[in-house]
Amino acid sequence: LLSGGEQHVSSGGMVNSTVISEGGLQFVANGGIVDGATIFNSGTQEVSSGGTISGTTISSGGTVIVNNGGVTSDTTINAGGQQTVSSGGLAEDTTINSVGKQEVLSGGSANITEINGGTQNVSGFATSTTINSGGIQNIHSGGSAANTTISNGAQNVCDGGFVSNTSVLDEGIQNILSGGSASGTTLSGGTINLSSGGKLTDVSADGGMLNIYGDNSIGGNTVLNNNAVVNISPSANMTTLGMQHLSADNATFNMNVDLVAQTADKLQISD
Repeated sequence: LLSGGEQHVSSGGMVNSTVISEGGLQFVANGGIVDGATIFNSGTQEVSSGGTISGTTISSGGTVIVNNGGVTSDTTINAGGQQTVSSGGLAEDTTINSVGKQEVLSGGSANITEINGGTQNVSGFATSTTINSGGIQNIHSGGSAANTTISNGAQNVCDGGFVSNTSVLDEGIQNILSGGSASGTTLSGGTINLSSGGKLTDVSADGGMLNIYGDNSIGGNTVLNNNAVVNISPSANMTTLGMQHLSADNATFNMNVDLVAQTADKLQISD
């Protein structure tokens, strides 16, 4: 499908191995099935309620739009390609390669996504995401993510975003920004950066590093084992860190002391 060309696939229709570029459009409606499309250079594929697309490859300049009730699976997003999942849309088994992008809008869902150097922006819901080398997952206001594994990339929990049951492995980074919330993070050799105004509850660290920026508290149960390190970043005013239900075995706290001013960081532990 080239410039100005359109293809509409509806009930009973099935199309395989379409190439869409230069302004071409493929629209998949209720009951339509499309498999193995290749989209690039201003080509667009759009799926609406009851439509199904699978095996799509999106390259530079290509766009896939998943509307309410539409389903896409086994999609590969390469450099310069983009998939947008609108409210009520579902994207499953997606691979986002370097410089590729997936936008999960409010009410949209992404399940089982692998990020290999690309970016996933979530204002809806994402589950079972794996973030590999160079990959970035941004959880924006109103967005949430569950059961994410950060292998060698970064998860940014922005103001109004929420994540649960994240596993941060070696080289992985979880950034909890002001107004962002994380619950149930498991740290295994990676890093958590907790900004002032961010919220972290029920963290378990088996090694790895937890960096604290500004006054904060960690709620729920905190478990620190196997050379886990907590660093309190230096600040103009000394920092107070609160922890509930702390259990620590062979863990290290690095805190700041000003001998001249006779002030120091504070660690407050409560049951």
